[in-house]
Amino acid sequence: MIFTEKYSVGLGDLDQKGKITNKAILKMFEDTAGFHSDSVDNGVAKIDENGTAWIIMSWKLKVTDRPEYGARLTVETWSRSMERAHAYRDFRLIDEKGNIRAVASSKWSVIDINSRRIARIDPSMNELYDSDPTAVFEEWKPDRAAVPESFESMLEFRVRRCDTDIIGHMHNLNYLDMALEMLPEEVFEKGECSDMTVTYKNEVKVGETVKSGYYREDEKHCTAIFGNRGIAAVIKMW
Repeated sequence: MIFTEKYSVGLGDLDQKGKITNKAILKMFEDTAGFHSDSVDNGVAKIDENGTAWIIMSWKLKVTDRPEYGARLTVETWSRSMERAHAYRDFRLIDEKGNIRAVASSKWSVIDINSRRIARIDPSMNELYDSDPTAVFEEWKPDRAAVPESFESMLEFRVRRCDTDIIGHMHNLNYLDMALEMLPEEVFEKGECSDMTVTYKNEVKVGETVKSGYYREDEKHCTAIFGNRGIAAVIKMW
């Protein structure tokens, strides 16, 4: 089942060149996934009742053409498969002429909000979400998030209240802000990278001081973010 939602590109979605940012695209994707879950009565409103919540474990994003301010867009998403502890979901960003502007794959898990542990996904969820195996990438396996022992540069950030989300940890998209801060100036000035992967390993909570290290991996600009529990996330852009 393909679930759709409509969006318009606003001021807050733009970078300094007037193009939609990767973070804004992923926010549209994430919100649409949430609305899809709402539509099958398994969304945000059920967190307290179920004692569980969906959390994102990884993203792979490819942008082919960046919409500008005011563009009317449609997001398509569908559950690709659910197995044991992981669920896979894909996305397409489509303009008014039917052109695909960006695609993404994602990996999700269900967390017990009290124990903070990953919970098993009931196999019946595939039927509930009417899963479709169609994939936007022919081959994609989430990054294992191995990082080097040393970095070209490092910065520290303190996690603010406004960085956290409904389940009490730093919201997954706010890690992208840290990654942008780590980019060398000449890389940042070129504008948003068209390809990106994000892998999440451990949650970070308000008040923590996290360390971010920048390194290069061939043509990729990478940021590893460390919290109190070790590696929290690895972001790669190219």
